[in-house]
Amino acid sequence: MLLAGCDTYYGLARRINTDHVVQHECVRDALSSIDGIHNIQHKQTEGGIPLTMTGLQEPDQVHYYFYKAGSLNGYIYISTNYDRKAEIAQAYGALNVIPPQEDIDKIRPLMVKIESALMKVCKIENIETLVKETCNGVTCT
Repeated sequence: MLLAGCDTYYGLARRINTDHVVQHECVRDALSSIDGIHNIQHKQTEGGIPLTMTGLQEPDQVHYYFYKAGSLNGYIYISTNYDRKAEIAQAYGALNVIPPQEDIDKIRPLMVKIESALMKVCKIENIETLVKETCNGVTCT
């Protein structure tokens, strides 16, 4: 017997795609500039190796910044591809479990502050116009 299942992500996700090259030293500075964020941890990995019409390219450079804010654990993910385009992502949620609305109400304004700090400290222009927000099973206001 074959059983198939689907997992559903519930929560909040915010994504930004930009041509701006993110200097990763400034991300820690941006996070540190926000009251209430502490215990910042950084992890760097490499993503896949893209195959394009011109051949194999450099692997994506992926940076994770984990932090604590009160009782919440958060993160920001930045992936830069061979073409120097970056994806900046933040999310708070879980598979198959709807997170408490009060957590969303606390973390969402913090995510907006992080994006604003990235704009100021890392010089990413017009970041607020690039944000794509997805909310599933929760209310984002």
